[in-house]
Amino acid sequence: MTRIAGGLSVGVLLVCASAIVAAPQTAKPILPGESTQAHVWVENRGAGQAIPVDLREANINVPLNVHVTNGEPAAVMTPPLAIRGTRQNWEYEMVKVTSDGADATAILNAQGAMGWETTGIALVVGDGTMVMMKRVR
Repeated sequence: MTRIAGGLSVGVLLVCASAIVAAPQTAKPILPGESTQAHVWVENRGAGQAIPVDLREANINVPLNVHVTNGEPAAVMTPPLAIRGTRQNWEYEMVKVTSDGADATAILNAQGAMGWETTGIALVVGDGTMVMMKRVR
């Protein structure tokens, strides 16, 4: 009987050992302070759901790797966004800054609040300066 019990216990040990070897290897647990690979899933359901990105602390001397997909598998490397260059249309306006003591910054700030910006072109006229402004049409 001891021989059968001894053989049985050896058999049980062999079965357990083979089960341990055959078991899939589990990933090493991540300990506090260890870095992990970053994965982010963003699902936008409309144009109003923009993703804010803060790059103030990014190293601008090294290219930033960004991969944008449209829900496709990573193996399908199709261009993610269709880009079509268009010509920018501007409208122009001349603003007069007088030399009679009027505050030029107040005039230009008021125009800037309405979306106008200077073009860098200024024409001197008799009683002041005409500044050419532009804004997107």
